Amino acid sequence: FEAGLAPRLAEHVNETYGGGAQGKELGERGNLGLARRLLQRAVQNRITRLFNSIQEGETSGEGAEPASSDRLTVADFEVGAPLGEGTEQKAAIDEEVGNLIGMGKAKEWFQQVRQKVAFVEQTGTRSDL
Repeated sequence: FEAGLAPRLAEHVNETYGGGAQGKELGERGNLGLARRLLQRAVQNRITRLFNSIQEGETSGEGAEPASSDRLTVADFEVGAPLGEGTEQKAAIDEEVGNLIGMGKAKEWFQQVRQKVAFVEQTGTRSDL
């Protein structure tokens, strides 16, 4: 791991997958399947990062971790990555929901969820979901 990754990764896992800073939903035994998926994804992201750095002929700056580092990085684990889909996908979903005939209560519920997600995107506190 790169320097300082372990505590940031623990906080990221608790916030994103554990139901908040206390990690209540992970349970006392944790979740080996989740750990395996996160590590596999990080390794795949590292492979992509290394491939891209080779293709771009990237070199490291002074004092910076080389892009071709053998260490897993914060970016490999997608710590701090934005939630959900991009703006185009969100707009398409909003349009599809808006075009539904009737379904007033479902539309109201969707709007409430959408406001919650917008709040979380602004604050970065995923446990509020």
